[in-house]
Amino acid sequence: MSEFIKIKIITPERVLFEGEVEKYTVKSSGEVGDFEVLPGHVSMATTIGLGRIKLYLTDGTEKEATLFGGFNLIDGDSATIMTEVAEWPEEIDLERAEQAKARAEERLNQADMDYARAHAALLRAVERIDIYKNKN
Repeated sequence: MSEFIKIKIITPERVLFEGEVEKYTVKSSGEVGDFEVLPGHVSMATTIGLGRIKLYLTDGTEKEATLFGGFNLIDGDSATIMTEVAEWPEEIDLERAEQAKARAEERLNQADMDYARAHAALLRAVERIDIYKNKN
């Protein structure tokens, strides 16, 4: 068993991260909460929800990014995360995220709207704003 995990985080547009980490935590889908992966983890595939991934880098630092759902494929000392959207805090346009939040909140107050879509947009905007404001 290795002391590190090789992880690759991919979206349809790019590879967000590829390298070794001591461990990582990611938001599970549903109400389970955060899911921590250490070296030697049992092989499995899980879904992930809207939230963050926290990478514990081999140099002792930590790095976080937003993930908007997807899959977490674990195979012992390697993992692949596939997600539609992933962003580092410094990539987020705060003004745009705040405008998206306001639009989603406005839509949620309308009688003839797609609630699920508006609610999902609100959650994405809130996550972007939160990780941007709490970046290291």
